[in-house]
Amino acid sequence: MNVFAECLTDWEFADRWRPVAERLAERAQEWPMTRPGPEDFWIWRPIECRESRECGGLLIWTDLVCRADDSVGVTLGAQVDRAGLRCGPLSSHSPGGAGELDDFTLVMPMDEGGSLRDVADALLGWFVDESRRWDAFQQRLEEG
Repeated sequence: MNVFAECLTDWEFADRWRPVAERLAERAQEWPMTRPGPEDFWIWRPIECRESRECGGLLIWTDLVCRADDSVGVTLGAQVDRAGLRCGPLSSHSPGGAGELDDFTLVMPMDEGGSLRDVADALLGWFVDESRRWDAFQQRLEEG
């Protein structure tokens, strides 16, 4: 079972956001990347901000590791809330205050008319793109 399916079993978040996890659980069956895998993600309460205070949201994040020593190289997060989908780097594996969202980019505004399944697909696409960029960066480091 993947982390998204496990999360659905013990759902702790507003029901409004459940379709995001459902879609990610579906997509985990044919995951589009090898690293990080669907078991390498975490789902948490959203980072506190104006857009999440009213109706909650979800924060989904993962660590990308350095090939050289298998340490955490960067932690990436995606927050879904009333504003839409925002993605960017997190300062640590334990996300905290609203300042965490300062470096996030609005990838898909909620008012564009897409469904939460569309938001989940965009979220996964963003992680895939960032993972590929990270892999290319790691490759360049190895080549010196």
